[in-house]
Amino acid sequence: MRGVLDSDKLWKNERGAIEQEVVQDLSNPQYMLISQLLSKLYQGTPYEHDALGTVPSFDKTTGSMLKKFYDDWYAPNNAILVVSGNVDPNSTLTTIKRLFGSIPKKKLPKRTPIALTPLKTCHV
Repeated sequence: MRGVLDSDKLWKNERGAIEQEVVQDLSNPQYMLISQLLSKLYQGTPYEHDALGTVPSFDKTTGSMLKKFYDDWYAPNNAILVVSGNVDPNSTLTTIKRLFGSIPKKKLPKRTPIALTPLKTCHV
């Protein structure tokens, strides 16, 4: 939350790795089934589509678009930090406060309203 690498050159390098993940997922029948189920379950919400994106969407993405998204949405008042495992709570909280405590909150953009639709019954 302290900055983003937003050059087109850096995005091009990262995009290649993400595209490989997407292509691998799209060749997995289980992934495709789960994606179709989730798109029906979450129809009308941002979760209807896989957050990883698509190869065509990567072609339209630029470093400046990533920077704008980062500047708009990356803030401690729009994040959840999960800590798991055998940790010392006091030490962990001290570290978290040291690493993230000085990052200021920000005003977030207005969120798009979500229009949920009832699930349709499916007979198998």
